[in-house]
Amino acid sequence: MKQNLPDCKKVRYIGNEACGDELRSNGIETIGGTNGDQEFANGNHLTYEDIKDYQFDEEVGAVITGIDFNVSYSKLALASMYIQRGAKWIVTNEDGFTIQHGYRAPGNGLIIGALESGLKKAGGKGLICEKIVTGKPNPAIFDLIRGQHNIPESETSKFIMIGDRPDTDIALGSNGKVDTLLVLSGVVKNEEELQDWAAMDDMYKPTYVMNSWGEDINLTEEERAKL
Repeated sequence: MKQNLPDCKKVRYIGNEACGDELRSNGIETIGGTNGDQEFANGNHLTYEDIKDYQFDEEVGAVITGIDFNVSYSKLALASMYIQRGAKWIVTNEDGFTIQHGYRAPGNGLIIGALESGLKKAGGKGLICEKIVTGKPNPAIFDLIRGQHNIPESETSKFIMIGDRPDTDIALGSNGKVDTLLVLSGVVKNEEELQDWAAMDDMYKPTYVMNSWGEDINLTEEERAKL
């Protein structure tokens, strides 16, 4: 935000309080969030009639969408309308789901998909706005890491991206041209599922694969060296 949208001092966001705290700690004023919009609490919601007289905040320069366990019609409607009014749309991640106790639980992709359904161009191809994904798989993350730790760009080849999601973790490594390690303890459970992901996009194919960190003691010295 500070680097790419320095003039944006206020945002409307869908997300938890940790997201809001992070924004406010960097001097960005927020509206919305988990505990915002008290006029729509206790079962109240934004109606079609309310839209006509709704007082939009002219200082809002961006809409940020992250995971929010209290997401509602009102939050989605206001986020969409602010974007239509010209606010930049910033997405923390597009994870379709997370693995929770062996089940797929909806991720931030559920919220993104809901907003996208109302922001499509005529004909259904593309969006009427730009969608900026700041989290994985945006390789700008590597720029931030190097900057924070004073690591020269020439050292990026020594990085390795470790994760359990081919479409975010592994794709991030592919975008940043660094080696990747997929751990089969989350989204992908076995080699067959991995092949299905790789068939969708070469960016989802990892450099290395590991069943779990708990099994690293079974690796040979040669296998460890490759990691």
